[in-house]
Amino acid sequence: MEDCIKCAKEFGERLSIELGVPVFLYGAASNTDYRKTLPQVRAGEYEALSEKLKDPKWKPDYGHPEFNPSWGATAVGARKFLIAYNVNLLATKEQAHRIALNIRENGRGDNQPGRLKCVQAIGWYLEESNMAQVSVNITDFEVTGIHKVYEECVKDAQDLNVAVVGSQIVGLIPLQAMMSTAEYYIEKENLFILEEDQELRLVINRLGLSSLGAFNPKERIVEYMTHSEREGPLARMD
Repeated sequence: MEDCIKCAKEFGERLSIELGVPVFLYGAASNTDYRKTLPQVRAGEYEALSEKLKDPKWKPDYGHPEFNPSWGATAVGARKFLIAYNVNLLATKEQAHRIALNIRENGRGDNQPGRLKCVQAIGWYLEESNMAQVSVNITDFEVTGIHKVYEECVKDAQDLNVAVVGSQIVGLIPLQAMMSTAEYYIEKENLFILEEDQELRLVINRLGLSSLGAFNPKERIVEYMTHSEREGPLARMD
C-alpha cells in the first residue's frame, strides 16, 4: 500500500502542475478524515465544485483552488481492490433501494447505519433485463465478502417477498475473494471439494454469477488475467 500511496501523490502532483487541475487525494493517500472516501470528495459533484473550492477545508491537495469549468477536479487515491457487485431481484427499484439502505455501511444516515462494513450500495432498475438490482461497491472484501452481501440481500428479499435471481460481478475480482466465498459455502453445506476449479464452480453456482451472462474465471479473475500467456508481442510498430 505504501507504494500505491507514493504513486498516487506523485501522479496527483504532476497532474496538477502539467494540466493545472485541482487534485484531491482519497483513501489511504488522504490524511484528512472528512475527505477520506470517494463519496466524500465527490459530494456536491461538478455543480457544487465552484463554491466548494472557496472553502479552506476543501483546498486541493495539489493545484490551486480555482474552478476549471472544462475539467472540474480530479480525485487520486490508493485503496484496496474494489469489487463492483450487483444482486439481481425480481422487484421494484424502490424495493431494491430499501435493501441497499439496510445493508450499506452508511445506512440511512448518521443515526441509522447499515449492517455491512466497507459496503456502498444503491438500488436501481434494469429496463433491458426487466429486473431490479442492489448495486454494490465492496471497498474491502476481507472485511465483507461477496457471499455476505449476497446472503444479506437474500434475507431482506425474503422479508419483502421478492425473489433473488442471481448476481453479477462487474469487471474483475481477486481470486482470494472467490476462494473465501467458496470456503463459506463448503463449511455451510459440509461439502468436500479440493480442486480450485471446482470451488470456483461452486461460487458461480451459489451466487448465480452467470445469470446475466457467462462468468468465465479465466477472463474475470485478476490473477488468471495477469498470469495468462499472451500471444505475440506486447506492442507492435506497424
